[in-house]
Amino acid sequence: MDYVALWFVLTGGGGYVPPMEVRAPICGQAGLVVGVLVDRLVNPRTVFWPDPKTVGEHCRIDVAERVVSMPFGEYHFATTEMGKLPAPGTWGTNQEHYIGIDPHTSELWRRVPMDLEPPSVAPTGLRIR
Repeated sequence: MDYVALWFVLTGGGGYVPPMEVRAPICGQAGLVVGVLVDRLVNPRTVFWPDPKTVGEHCRIDVAERVVSMPFGEYHFATTEMGKLPAPGTWGTNQEHYIGIDPHTSELWRRVPMDLEPPSVAPTGLRIR
């Protein structure tokens, strides 16, 4: 596997959204992930999938910048593993192999005009006069 294509699938049509080529995900993160997961279902910031090299670990990629630039609506993330397959007879001997992301689509998530969650850090330096 050379890289993962991460697709932004807008439900109900509405045009083409180019995929994101994920060539340097952050992998080796502790914890088993099955399929494609998002950190939240409204304006997601991070996408997770199984680590192709280590069972019980996962990879992640930051998608926040890309998501905020997209049209409002309901989406799924979908993955496609890109690149060459191993030579016959060498399956399982090469560290770069098919990830087997199953299911390869995420839950339905929404891109909305504003972040509906409270800020993670409380404002500081406020004074009442």
